[in-house]
Amino acid sequence: MDGKDPVRETAGRGTLGGPRKGVSSGGTEITGIAAAGADALDPSEQAAYFELVSHELRTPATSIHAAASLLRTRTDTMGDDTRRELVDDIADETERLLRVIDDLLVLSQLDAGLRPAEEPLLLQRLVPHVLQQERGRRPHVPLRLLESGPLPVVRGDELGVRQIVRDLVSDVGRWWSREPVAIELGTTEAPGAHVRVIHRDAATDAERRAAPAARYGWQTPPRPLQGSIGQYTCARLARAMGGRSWARPRTDGGTERGLWLPQFALER
Repeated sequence: MDGKDPVRETAGRGTLGGPRKGVSSGGTEITGIAAAGADALDPSEQAAYFELVSHELRTPATSIHAAASLLRTRTDTMGDDTRRELVDDIADETERLLRVIDDLLVLSQLDAGLRPAEEPLLLQRLVPHVLQQERGRRPHVPLRLLESGPLPVVRGDELGVRQIVRDLVSDVGRWWSREPVAIELGTTEAPGAHVRVIHRDAATDAERRAAPAARYGWQTPPRPLQGSIGQYTCARLARAMGGRSWARPRTDGGTERGLWLPQFALER
């Protein structure tokens, strides 16, 4: 894989494998959190889930609307730097909104019983391609790929893994600490391989308040659920592929997000 494949990337947004061989609906029981759509949650969890969805949709939409309104009504009186900043905000928040929509589409497919494809994948080939695309979207964020040695072939859905890696990296671009972000490929005791995204969250309260949503008057409501729709989607999609995903603080003050997938076997 080299360079971007816009046809494949656009066709694959928010889908699990698409219409290709190896993807089927029904017939497979997804256990644990991967089986629990909003309808399966208890009333308090269901309310929290929909509040989280509402927050993650409204926040970028409100920022886009506010910035566009300023450009429409005050563009003749604002400086070039301010105008450029508003355009950048619209582009960034639009990308954020598209990713939330992608996550919700994947969750709806999991709720409907769609089974991810079981393909042999090489993370050492797939992950660099995803990072190349992310560098194009966020050239100011240094992404450093670290490989600890040979990796086994793992089992998973290629488009699903791409979406998880994008979600793992996406939050870094908002609160990165101006230090390189480490993306580590490696193995664990269990047969398989992992991707770990490690960075230091050094954003100050002032920097967080200066984010587009707060700058245009959108007040962030209390978050009843930990994490985000992206993290929730990663957890469910990874579980559906027989793996796992996590997000946890590190003792050095940083944050680690990760994905582990099992080794591919011809006969199971």
